[in-house]
Amino acid sequence: MRSETGQVQAADLGDKDESIYQALMNAIVEHQLPPGSKLPEEALAEVFGVSRTGIRKVLQRLAAVQMVTLLPRRGAQVATPGVDEARDIFRTRALIECANLPAVLAHLQPPHLAGLAQRIAQEQQAHDARDGAAAIRLSA
Repeated sequence: MRSETGQVQAADLGDKDESIYQALMNAIVEHQLPPGSKLPEEALAEVFGVSRTGIRKVLQRLAAVQMVTLLPRRGAQVATPGVDEARDIFRTRALIECANLPAVLAHLQPPHLAGLAQRIAQEQQAHDARDGAAAIRLSA
């Protein structure tokens, strides 16, 4: 949205950045962009209709959560974690999730349980259908 002076409002830019971030995150998680894939700023800027500066901000966010590796003078690529790093990530997630369990249980309501049961059923259906991308997305 543009103001009366023709400038794009900050909230709209934030929404656009977030939608690009989510699109790239989903593509990485679902292996549409496999580990090691190059992420050229210029091509991404053209695809998403934003400036390279906007893409650079999104890539930096993805790098902060270790989904993307930024290499000086070589650009960005989808992260390629090794076996040990993947184990460390899963161990860390298990610790964090267990530590958060009391707070989750304190706020748990019947609709939450129904939603969780539905999500588990959908994930199982994806596994049964051998739809890896959907199973990964649903488990996330």
